[in-house]
Amino acid sequence: FNAMQAIAYWVMMYVVMPIMLITGLIFLMPEFAPDRLFGFDGLLPVAILHYLTGAVIVMFMIAHIYLGTTGKTATSMFKTMVTGWYEQH
Repeated sequence: FNAMQAIAYWVMMYVVMPIMLITGLIFLMPEFAPDRLFGFDGLLPVAILHYLTGAVIVMFMIAHIYLGTTGKTATSMFKTMVTGWYEQH
C-alpha cells in the first residue's frame, strides 16, 4: 500500500467509523444526548454529524467500486480480487 491508501484506511477506520458508531448509539439512546450542543438542540448536531459521516462512507464505497471498473474490461479487476490472478497483456 502507498501512503495515501494507508492514510485513507486509518482515517476511515479510526476517525469516521467511530464517529458513525458513537452518533448512532446516541440516536439509539437519546437520553445520553446533551440538552444543548453548540447552541442547538442536542440531537441536531449529532444528526448532522451522523449524516455527514454516512455520506463520507457512501462516497468512499462509490469511489472504490468505480476504481474496480477501471481495468482492461469493467469486470477484470473484480475477477482479480476474487481469483487472486492478474492477467497481463
